[in-house]
Amino acid sequence: MAEDPESSKQGTQGPGPGAAPPVDSRWTNRRVRATLAFSLVGLLVGFLSDVVILGALEMGQRMHSLLAIPAFAAAVLLVLLGVHHASYGTCVNRPVAPLGVAVGLTVGSLIPVLPAYQKLDVILVALPIFAALGICAFWGGRRGVRNSLGPPMLGVGSLCAHCGYDLRGTPEHTVCSECGGAYRYASMPPA
Repeated sequence: MAEDPESSKQGTQGPGPGAAPPVDSRWTNRRVRATLAFSLVGLLVGFLSDVVILGALEMGQRMHSLLAIPAFAAAVLLVLLGVHHASYGTCVNRPVAPLGVAVGLTVGSLIPVLPAYQKLDVILVALPIFAALGICAFWGGRRGVRNSLGPPMLGVGSLCAHCGYDLRGTPEHTVCSECGGAYRYASMPPA
């Protein structure tokens, strides 16, 4: 059986001068897997945050004291800051889409509150807090991605800023072949 001359050349020589590097979709596949994993982690964190926030809310309703409101506000603030910081750290170190983490967190926090609590006042207080959890996760994650990959620039860079597709093999100032996005991150994706 004859060996393909192109495959034998690739094993011994690198790409010629001026040739575009081959497109490697491993980074995109890693990003999808990591986003799915951290969305599930976000689901669990949202569930646990729900327990802390609703527990503080119910305890405050039972206490009927002036200390209940500051204690509840402090619990909510600590959870929001913790979620923002965790999402930032995750997206700096791993190839994760911030929106996936935010959606997982918000869904996780909504799961126990809707069927378990029939009190309208609890739901009216809790729903904006859980929306804020998702927003904090998204902002922290987007900040982490920008610190890791640089700001998105119009047509310059090697990674689609919208879907994360690896664009190293395509010329600059062309739209992404996956989603049609025109913006790219300025830095190379992590190895």
